Amino acid sequence: ESVQMGVISDLQSQYGKENIRDLGAKTALFYVLVATRMPAILFEASFVSNPEDERRLRTPHFQNAIAKSMAESTYTWLESQE
Repeated sequence: ESVQMGVISDLQSQYGKENIRDLGAKTALFYVLVATRMPAILFEASFVSNPEDERRLRTPHFQNAIAKSMAESTYTWLESQE
């Protein structure tokens, strides 16, 4: 949840709250999440089935913004675990 909130906050500050929807953090029994011995996140940043999301996803700026926000938010979470 903290990683998701961090990414949403970063992206909303860059792209506006009206353009970045917060669908919340979910849990599920996906193999890639439950069959690992380390913390794991499955992150859906956007949906290619949504025309606006698809347009943003095609831009290097948005791709980098997502990657940077995920890295920074994950680092913040890791630091909080000590």
